Amino acid sequence: MKRSLTSAALAAGLILSGEAMASPMLWQNNSLTYLYGKNFAVDAGEIQQTITFEHASGWTWGDMFLFVDNKWYNGISGSDGHTYYGEFSPRLSLGKISGADLSFGPVKDVLISATYERGEGRNRNYLLGPAVDLAIPGFDRFALNTYYREPDGITGKPGGQWQLTPTWAITIR
Repeated sequence: MKRSLTSAALAAGLILSGEAMASPMLWQNNSLTYLYGKNFAVDAGEIQQTITFEHASGWTWGDMFLFVDNKWYNGISGSDGHTYYGEFSPRLSLGKISGADLSFGPVKDVLISATYERGEGRNRNYLLGPAVDLAIPGFDRFALNTYYREPDGITGKPGGQWQLTPTWAITIR
């Protein structure tokens, strides 16, 4: 299953990257965040500095989200006091690519979602599954992504896990 999921994620990524080059971007939102603190639940007691880059964009074929965290530990942790982690999550809209209206009830669109997670060292995960965009009053957007999660096998973590990831945006006035 791992090999077929990895192959499917790679194929989807190649298809989407080619499509992204040929299709216009409809919207985008980027952010750069700096966080400084200590006594976090993870790595408690260490002073941490984190810079996060986030990008979200909508395309004629669907949408994508990515982020990268660069984290520095002042004075102690790790071999060099630095680590990183990032995720790349494209979603292929079945309604947009087929030209069909797939909406029903609160469902606005049906999508295929994928995520590649990468951390320092051998930390890699591949996620693939169905998603829906929902019309919920008060939300600018609301999505439910269902993933079959497959670690790369070298971290020793069990494979074959399911994950539900909700995402949303609300304008605060």
